[in-house]
Amino acid sequence: MKKRIILALALILSVGLLVGATKKDKKKGKKAVEAPAPVVLPTCGFSKIVLSPDRVNDPQITVGAGKEVKLIAKAYDGSGKQVPANLVWYFRGLPEGEKLTTSDGHKLTASGDSAVFSVSGMAAGNFKIAAESSGCLDADQRPIRGVSELEVYPAPGEPAHCGPILVMYGQREITNERLLGYLNFILRAEVYGPKKLQGYKIQFFLEGKKVEPLRGLIYNKTIKPGFDQEASYWNYVPAWLPAGAYAASYQLLKDKKVVCESTNTYFTAR
Repeated sequence: MKKRIILALALILSVGLLVGATKKDKKKGKKAVEAPAPVVLPTCGFSKIVLSPDRVNDPQITVGAGKEVKLIAKAYDGSGKQVPANLVWYFRGLPEGEKLTTSDGHKLTASGDSAVFSVSGMAAGNFKIAAESSGCLDADQRPIRGVSELEVYPAPGEPAHCGPILVMYGQREITNERLLGYLNFILRAEVYGPKKLQGYKIQFFLEGKKVEPLRGLIYNKTIKPGFDQEASYWNYVPAWLPAGAYAASYQLLKDKKVVCESTNTYFTAR
């Protein structure tokens, strides 16, 4: 009887020791929940950047004219006082993370608080220019920047004008989407001009390389023409692409000379 009592007490004691050890192990393994570190914004001597002019819409700024437009950036602190700032200039609307000073042949030459937009490309359209300080963020964690827009008009006297280039998958436009690589993408060009436009060819480009062959113009009754033209034309070329980021564009040729070109369209095959 005594032996049974001693064995029972020993068993209870061992269970108690095991439970106690488990609780201690849990306490040791438990980590205190740390509060997230407060977000500290870089110290800035200014709160906004203003570009002037903020918009340039001059019909004299045309493709092939070689015009130059000067832009000035001014930084202001919270009280509205102008302060010096070290700025980076670039074209907006390019792939995320890229801050380039060339866009569709047009160039941006910058120094400090000023820049010159050189209309040296053959693409008409709206171009956005930004000046920012990469070391200063706003309350939404975005770089503080100023933005200006400049309109480049088609060459005067030329009946045909370059519209956009679209990236299609079947009948669906997938520009700025991500699709699996090696699919049958379609690069589609839209051209505007008078009715019965003849003698023009389309040269497609993918990542700056020619996509053969040259294509003619197909009259399209369903697309509303741009640039106040009477008619719209189009053509396309298929492209099988491995995974990667791409830029597509086209040139419109007449007698083997470039008349105009589209702006680049960016897309991703994953």
